[in-house]
Amino acid sequence: MPIPKILHRLRLRTKITLGVTFMLVFCGIGIGLILSNMSSSALIEEGKKRGMALTSGLALRLAEPILAMDFLQMKNFIDNVHSQYDDVIYVFLTDASGNILAHTFNGGFPTDLLGVNLDSRGAQPLLLATEERLIYDFNARVVLGDSNLGSVRLGLSRSDIDIQIRSQRLTSLVATLGVVGLGVVLALWFARTVTSRLIRLRESVEEIVRGNLDAHATLAGDKNFFDDELQDLAEAFDTMAMTVKNHIGELIEREKTIVRQQGLLKTIMSVTPDFITLQDRNLVYTFAGKAFCDDLDLPEAAVVGKTDYHIFPEQIAAINTEEGREILASGRTLAKEICLRRSDEKRWFHVIKIPVYDQDGSIIGVLSTARDISMLKKIQEQLVQSQKMEDLGRLAGGVAHEINTPLGIILGYSQILVEDIKDKELLEGMKIIEKQSQVCRKIVADLLGFARKSRSVSEAVDIVESIRTVANLVEHTFAMNDIQVVIDTDNTLPPLTGDDEKLKQVWLNLLNNAADAIDAGGIITVRARLGAEGKTIVVCVADTGKGVENAHITKVFDPFFTTKEVGKGTGLGLSVSFGIIKEHGGTIAVFSPCPAEYQPADFSRLEHCGPGTVFIVELPVPLFN
Repeated sequence: MPIPKILHRLRLRTKITLGVTFMLVFCGIGIGLILSNMSSSALIEEGKKRGMALTSGLALRLAEPILAMDFLQMKNFIDNVHSQYDDVIYVFLTDASGNILAHTFNGGFPTDLLGVNLDSRGAQPLLLATEERLIYDFNARVVLGDSNLGSVRLGLSRSDIDIQIRSQRLTSLVATLGVVGLGVVLALWFARTVTSRLIRLRESVEEIVRGNLDAHATLAGDKNFFDDELQDLAEAFDTMAMTVKNHIGELIEREKTIVRQQGLLKTIMSVTPDFITLQDRNLVYTFAGKAFCDDLDLPEAAVVGKTDYHIFPEQIAAINTEEGREILASGRTLAKEICLRRSDEKRWFHVIKIPVYDQDGSIIGVLSTARDISMLKKIQEQLVQSQKMEDLGRLAGGVAHEINTPLGIILGYSQILVEDIKDKELLEGMKIIEKQSQVCRKIVADLLGFARKSRSVSEAVDIVESIRTVANLVEHTFAMNDIQVVIDTDNTLPPLTGDDEKLKQVWLNLLNNAADAIDAGGIITVRARLGAEGKTIVVCVADTGKGVENAHITKVFDPFFTTKEVGKGTGLGLSVSFGIIKEHGGTIAVFSPCPAEYQPADFSRLEHCGPGTVFIVELPVPLFN
């Protein structure tokens, strides 16, 4: 049913008042009618029950007078009931044959009553209509045992019951109208209260729309008087306004922070020497660092939005594109070293390419970094060459010492025999042997001169700086095999007196030995602490490698002893280190498996780890410290 247009133009207060009034009137009239009908039915039923009770009681008392045929007592009984109750119109008694024994009619008995309501077993009376009124006619049998002695008939006026029904209905109508009137007054008050609070809420909304986030929809006294859904709505609205205000403030602060971070990030990207780039899923550049653009001699705008084929030669672009597709497909990280030649210059770069993931875990691009390691390569080549020369010297020294003993014996016996031999020809041959032995001794002397250690330099050595310098040299190489070097040193250690270069050779030998034991995937921990009573500095180099067998633990410092495969070691590194430490007045020891106090913190969580090995070097601290 369509709503009349006039109702659309009414204010909410009027709509609430009309709606509540209509509901009260409708409900009041309906409930009044229902209650009135129920009350009327109850009064009628109560009248019927009372009439039946009077008739039944009278039938019980009349049994004895009927047997005795005591007409006077019969008359007294029915007259007593007739006079005692105003609404009893008549009472009469008949015998079993239907003859009148007694009645209360003054002007003669109406014989028409004998032909109606003859069933004395009915529980309900018969409603008779006379010219003056309506009468309920009750019929009850008078019995004694199983014998039917007669029946009693009683007429009860319906008019008195109707008077009570009309009075009750009038009372109900007045009460309903009073309740409806009070409801309308309350509806007016309720509508005014609700609409005034809604108006206040609307005004607060308008204030917030204007930008005043301090507007409130609740007043100080509302909480004490109102505690309903509208109050909850107003408080929730105030909370929302406060939350929005705080959120806007946070957004402003975050915007400022983001601007600062963007500026900082741009500054970092501008000054970092690494080549940093970001490509999307189509391998199109979305970011290029300043160093990368400067190396290509291109502005950033000429790189962003382009692919490798627009920037690099076709061969390099094809390799980069294939690697990018492989990373996008597999999600694996790529690490490699590349060598680029430009004119007569050869440059080495360490390149790492990693996948970039979105919040849902999907790969959305590739982040690439390239670091120029040309200088590191040169230093590594120098170190390798130096190590080769050292190993060669050690080898020559070892060979020379091994040959020198039998050569001395040969030379000694040949000189003795020269003095004792008389045969000229035999003497000539023996002199040749002596001469050639002298030549061999000269060769051995030259080998020993080649292998002889250079004179040590005595200077102040910062042990922490010495360790960190060597660690920085090998860090990149070790990282290629997923080997991490952890430096844990006390930066307050006093300086030592010794040869810094030789000590660096010791650290290098120990780190390389640890890396060879790990092979791939592990941790090397280097610790430097002040020893007991501050008289020594203790340097510990621990690894998570395969360890050293008990049978070999006493031989690791022997020259030419090695457990490595052929071509992977000469067995001179630890013996050289042993000699250098001894030359500095210190000691070096090895323990395998690695004791728990020297293991890295996450030793037990490594996927590939062995019992490990630790080398402990103790160097004396000069007394003047």
